[in-house]
Amino acid sequence: MRMDISDLSYGYGSGAKILHGISAEFESSSLVCIIGPNGVGKSTFVKCLNRLLVPDTGKVLLDGVDISTLSRRDIAMKIGYVPPTSRDMFSVPVLDAIMIGRHNLQGWRNTQEDLDRTYAILKLLDIEDLAMRDFNSLSSGQHQKVAIARGLAMETPVLILDEPTSNLDVRHQVYITEMLRGIAKETDKLVIMISHDLNIASKYADKVVVMAGGTVHSSGPPEDVVTQDMVREVYGVDCQVMDVGGRPVVVLGSPL
Repeated sequence: MRMDISDLSYGYGSGAKILHGISAEFESSSLVCIIGPNGVGKSTFVKCLNRLLVPDTGKVLLDGVDISTLSRRDIAMKIGYVPPTSRDMFSVPVLDAIMIGRHNLQGWRNTQEDLDRTYAILKLLDIEDLAMRDFNSLSSGQHQKVAIARGLAMETPVLILDEPTSNLDVRHQVYITEMLRGIAKETDKLVIMISHDLNIASKYADKVVVMAGGTVHSSGPPEDVVTQDMVREVYGVDCQVMDVGGRPVVVLGSPL
């Protein structure tokens, strides 16, 4: 699956544009990390990729097909989306909350295949013990894992996640990001995630997209994109960038 974005722009109502002429290309079997400061349009951008928001200008193509020509169901079959979690998203058992992700495949009737796949995902994320817990009784970190599980249950060739490692401790941030990269490689998926952690993005991403001012500042392999100049220019923070095993590691200094 290939995604091509050309000249994408978006503005809320009559206000100023949030996104300005974004163009990018993403390939399957890869993990793409979108990074950048707060308020630069990262979440707006990924919502335009699956038409949760309809761009003012520009196109999003999946294998050459303009997604604006597809039905909502067709888009849902191709692009899964994991939003930032909410504590009151579901008042149902975790098992049912995850199986909602299967409904784009099977409709609202649950099958044995749905159950088997859901339990496999619970095991993958090491949350089997939560299966019958009420979603609203969970901690923020557990909510995050359930939201990711629901996204994986969709089994779409493209999976977009908005800050999937927020609310997780360092160990689980690393585990989830490493797992997503592995899934992208093993199942030939395109996985796109927003991240605020420069070092996790640098370590695991095949491609890093840096956003600033509602557009793409730079894009490419982490070693080409995550540089001292970029961090200073985009984030306004002094830093040192070291090479560790062929990947950049950022040691932050003081604000400029």
